[in-house]
Amino acid sequence: MRDLPFLAGEHGRGPFLVILFFVSATVVTMWGIWEGTLPRSEEAVLVETAREILVTGNGWTMHFDGEPVHDIPPISMWAMALSFRILGSSEFAARLPFVIFTVLTFYLVYLSGMVAGGERGSTEIWITRSRAVGLLSAIVLASSPLFGRFATHITLGMPFACFVSLSILAWLRLPHGRGGLFLWGVGIAGGILSTGAGGLLVIPGMLLAVIADRERRALFRKPSFIFVTLIGLFVGCFWLVWTTQQGGFSGSSLWTVFSRMFRRGAGYGLLRSIKQIWLGNLPWSIPATAALVRIIFFRGDHRQAHGITEVDYLLLAFSAAIFVPVAMTSSNTPSAMVPVLPLGALLSAREIARWTNGSSEEVSTLRIWCFNQALTALFCLLMLLLVATPLRLHRVAIDPITDIARMAGQVVPEGKRIGNFRQRQRTQGARLLFYGQRSLAAARTEPLEVVQAFEQDPDIIFLSTNQDLDELRNSGHFPSGLRVVYRAGDLVLFSLEETERIP
Repeated sequence: MRDLPFLAGEHGRGPFLVILFFVSATVVTMWGIWEGTLPRSEEAVLVETAREILVTGNGWTMHFDGEPVHDIPPISMWAMALSFRILGSSEFAARLPFVIFTVLTFYLVYLSGMVAGGERGSTEIWITRSRAVGLLSAIVLASSPLFGRFATHITLGMPFACFVSLSILAWLRLPHGRGGLFLWGVGIAGGILSTGAGGLLVIPGMLLAVIADRERRALFRKPSFIFVTLIGLFVGCFWLVWTTQQGGFSGSSLWTVFSRMFRRGAGYGLLRSIKQIWLGNLPWSIPATAALVRIIFFRGDHRQAHGITEVDYLLLAFSAAIFVPVAMTSSNTPSAMVPVLPLGALLSAREIARWTNGSSEEVSTLRIWCFNQALTALFCLLMLLLVATPLRLHRVAIDPITDIARMAGQVVPEGKRIGNFRQRQRTQGARLLFYGQRSLAAARTEPLEVVQAFEQDPDIIFLSTNQDLDELRNSGHFPSGLRVVYRAGDLVLFSLEETERIP
């Protein structure tokens, strides 16, 4: 790899490699987001909430099915609503902002790795240790299986990961870097507006970081730093406090990170999250673990000899401040771990670069080695994606929800809810609203409840599945004139025969 004339060498095509990575990562991340309907999950609820911003014209108070909701942070909703305004309401328009958040996170991690590398680049020699570490950090994050799993999903964790990366970049550039203060304020405010109270976790991360970094302790004596921090907190917390008061403090999930931190079984949740994030990031979790061992157990000259600096303690502090509270709450799902992954990518890349200290004596050899590791990792990533992309294109399942929603919009009068027999009200109703602009009633689970609904309104039309409809017919508690209005895949719309509606 050292002898490649086009990509390697101190005066080689380093910028071309960076461009190649970001173009490849963008194309592969975006590929296929126009396929497949919204899943039967909270993703559909978030998308419908964003669409109703355009319907209601109110971007401050979120609405779902025409009713105000106060537990959904606004940044993702604003991004999707803007995408809907430009591109129209579609799955592609809903997922595109999260692809942008993903690629922007790659870029912020790349910049953070360069700053964390410590070595300043030269205008004559492009391949420096800092640039190699920055590029390797971005490649590690892009090739993380857990991060890639949620790159195109509509999840609040991805915007939060972007603002966490922005906060890390800002903190690495402080106290002397230009623009660090501005980025720090935006990172705090954006984190709160993207995930609620969880965005405040960068503050304890910052407080833990200054314990091991004497240089940055001086920031607390600078009025500009205090002012920017307070402004960021005010912008985020103003919305947080206002919307929590509107929705009721006790019932708002915005405070989950703090209010349920010490619930019963929190320790088990922590261990399960460690297992999820470690197995979900193989093989990159191996160098991250090695870095963790060095940071915790090496001291004094031994630490300095192995290249452990304040930057490593800073990354560990921010990782712990975000990971531990989230893992100990009820929101310890894999998607909730996404904001920790950029920090893990930086730790992994720094550890991989640290492995060259004992074998490389010349600076030029060290630069070429680091650069070639990035080159090798990039092409391994491209080969994996080359294999995975065709599989991704052919794994889209047939979902009949669009046809059902379209027909429901035709047979049900506008403004009237559709009956619901054993369908998840919130998620399936969100899909009906997004595709057909028809609301779904609260689920009826027993056949007798369906009979009572027909007695109250003989014209009602129910949404169900083939299996549930057969069970209803075989239960012995059903009108004799049930008919299928429309069938698409496993979903079915059914009602009463016309003769059954005559008293």
